[in-house]
Amino acid sequence: VLLGIGAAEAFAPALGLRVGIQSANSRLRGSSLGGTSDLHGASWGVPAAARPLVGATSGRRASLRIPTAMTIADATSADASEAPKPAEGATFRYFGEDAVGTKRFRIVLMAGFETFNRELYKQAAAKAVAQCAGLEIFVFTDADIDSNPEELAAALDGADVFFGSLIFDFNQVNWLRDRIAAVPNRFVFESALELMASTQVGTFSMATQPGKKQGMPPAVKALLGKFSSKREEDRLDGYTSFLKIGPKVLKFIPVDKAQDMRRWLSTYAYWNAGGLSNVVTMLSEMGKDLGGLSPTYAPAAAAAVEEDMSPMAMLERAGGFFSSLFNGDAAQVGEVVPAPAPEITEAPNRGLIHPARPGHYFESPREYIAWYHQKYPESKGRKVVAVLLYRKHVISELPYIPQLVSHMETEGLLPLPFFITGVDAHIAVRDSLTSSYEKAQVKAGTIPPNPTLSSDAVEVDAVVSTIGFPLVGGPAGSMEGARQADLAKQILMAKNVPYFVAAPLLIQDVKSWYKDGIAGLQSVVLYSLPELDGAIDAIPLGGCAAG
Repeated sequence: VLLGIGAAEAFAPALGLRVGIQSANSRLRGSSLGGTSDLHGASWGVPAAARPLVGATSGRRASLRIPTAMTIADATSADASEAPKPAEGATFRYFGEDAVGTKRFRIVLMAGFETFNRELYKQAAAKAVAQCAGLEIFVFTDADIDSNPEELAAALDGADVFFGSLIFDFNQVNWLRDRIAAVPNRFVFESALELMASTQVGTFSMATQPGKKQGMPPAVKALLGKFSSKREEDRLDGYTSFLKIGPKVLKFIPVDKAQDMRRWLSTYAYWNAGGLSNVVTMLSEMGKDLGGLSPTYAPAAAAAVEEDMSPMAMLERAGGFFSSLFNGDAAQVGEVVPAPAPEITEAPNRGLIHPARPGHYFESPREYIAWYHQKYPESKGRKVVAVLLYRKHVISELPYIPQLVSHMETEGLLPLPFFITGVDAHIAVRDSLTSSYEKAQVKAGTIPPNPTLSSDAVEVDAVVSTIGFPLVGGPAGSMEGARQADLAKQILMAKNVPYFVAAPLLIQDVKSWYKDGIAGLQSVVLYSLPELDGAIDAIPLGGCAAG
């Protein structure tokens, strides 16, 4: 459970009063940060873990009010009549009663930096085994490597699929890498490169080739290159573009290796899209494609697909028809065809949100600002602060987001809540945000114009990242240290506005936070790495509730 702890108490001193607008908004103009050079290196010399939790210049531990815990996803909210309960005495295990006495197809799922989704994954496991006979699922987090190693090792022993995401700790990676080696199918996403190299789906493998640098297979790199700009730093963003179309195209290629790549991409697509229905389908499709099981999907899903007359849907149906002719598996006339898996339910990769319009995604900052000024006419002339949000947190409706937006408005700021996938923070800042400084410098010829700057970009007075990680590459770039720090510095210096980090602690509970401060890996990934880019004044917005 993630808490919106002290958003008002913690964030106001950081952005609104202490280093933000103060009373005259002078510091958002950069006048007291020492100009461009100091603006992007003001706190490089102070390790984040050594600072007080809140109020870095105050020299004391701030007193925070802890509100009532807010549950992100309650496992009991799933339909109790359909969702099986965990096996008695096995906290992490979910399986259907209809498969008792038979060998079940076992999936072991582990969440790393997305521990906040643990309850969602538990709900998804319960629903998936209810609609897929013969399936059993174990749900863990990376913390279980230390707290429940015996249960985890027992689950991995004999597992058919391992699924892991956002796992970075050196010791945890080494522990896992040895124990998942015997699991025949391994999906590892956005984690340490050493662990991602363990990915194996049929004939598709991410293992390092002898004499070659660790990274994606050449075929994947070539495909991703078609879906990103020519800028090297944008290549990772090609993932998110390719995922929208890649699995649909690849499944028509009658080559086993391509089909295994499609399974990997499809799994990534469902996981990256997030949300309960997508995770349920992801787990069920694993059972179907890799275990030969037969999940039962609601007929409504099939009807929805049939009614889809988009060009891609028509291409998919045509491709499926010709594929069936050549492969000799065309359905007989009158044959009842099982309902297909539901299409991915997804939000845009990037967009803007506001609590006053739940469920609505603004396509551009300009559209958002126009709506905001119309709804809140008194906001014209306020300082605009872009807030970078992790897309999965938006989809999961984590409570700190509306709390943060509301508090900023209370402090007289105009928040610009901009969600991103994580690997594209630099693209959002570089191409969708600008500043009066950047415009003036381009006009004067001091800096070259940005060829990819959107016509819908808006001026901002500060940028707040609630994500942490490096600006360029995000979680996927975190293991490369400061390799992209110069690119981040160029982007931030062109804007010449303060760049803050104010993030929830995703792998540390409140008790240890209060006792020991921000610890180890949490400090490195959420604070120290952003400081290499020039981020300043890290403010923790909350932590995980123990248990």
